Amino acid sequence: MTLARARLLSAGLATALTAGSLLVAPPPAHATPVLTNARLSFGGAGYGYTTTCPPQGAAPAPGPSVALVENAAPASASHTVTRKFAAQSDATDYVTNSVTIQGRASATTSGGRPTSLAMGYNGTITASASKGTSPGCSAYTRLGVFLSTGFTLTAPTWATITIGGQGPGSTAVEISQSSGDFYLARSDDTDGAGSSTVLLPAGDYEAALGGDAWHQTKTAYTGARSGTASITFAVPGSASQAPSGKARKIVRLPAARDCGTHTATATWPKKKVIRWSVGRVTFTVNGTKVATVKGKKIRKGRPVVLPLADNAAADITATVIMKNGTKRKVRASYLACTN
Repeated sequence: MTLARARLLSAGLATALTAGSLLVAPPPAHATPVLTNARLSFGGAGYGYTTTCPPQGAAPAPGPSVALVENAAPASASHTVTRKFAAQSDATDYVTNSVTIQGRASATTSGGRPTSLAMGYNGTITASASKGTSPGCSAYTRLGVFLSTGFTLTAPTWATITIGGQGPGSTAVEISQSSGDFYLARSDDTDGAGSSTVLLPAGDYEAALGGDAWHQTKTAYTGARSGTASITFAVPGSASQAPSGKARKIVRLPAARDCGTHTATATWPKKKVIRWSVGRVTFTVNGTKVATVKGKKIRKGRPVVLPLADNAAADITATVIMKNGTKRKVRASYLACTN
């Protein structure tokens, strides 16, 4: 773990998770909320400096904390921290650092479960040095913004973390169980992007998504940091890509695979004229042919049951050859049922 990541995860996200339990957002009167204590908050404010150049004056005041309502307009807030660092040997030798961050966050839920958490931020970093280049001071001021919330999963759920950022700073996401143990964490330092997916068992969780901006310098400096972070949640076996293609009205791939029977079932339209116009259909799963049907099976509209491995995602393609020789396809992708 890099120093920048350690700073963000320990000082920022951990603070956001702890603070979230103390700041309760009132639930909407018309619905039982899925998320608990959902907030957009500023945290992780800190600074670093050489031992001969300590900070001057009081520490910056805490930033705002805004309630986040699920399935509503995004929450937004901004905050600025400024700190002066002066050389012990020369009071006229000092560096002043300032960081401003605008943050935004949103959350969606459906059917009593979370479906997405997302945040983004833009920050500006400025510094000035009284002597142009300070001979005795090298310092930074850091500010972070975080979306934090709790939630309960009543069944296993896939969670996909996606992060990205540009400029001096970090972006990170953490999912932890109520016991405090981290279940999944991902971060980037400076410029980067990536994603991770994990199957979360049923249970109580807390999540924090955030980013910070900072740059250590002994001279005048102006820079910018931006980043995004999200978690998307999905039911095992659900479609990660809905059925699409010119043959989707001829062969009907399911909205979800059946994790209980370890299968996916393709069906046919009720109209006989459509079924009778089909010559044959070949089904592939992850590029491997698993079934070919033709003739009476199609004309009678018999479902086609495709066996699937529970621990693998499934990319299903049905290639239809019409009796007139034309070819059409329909494709869908499904999440795995287990790890």
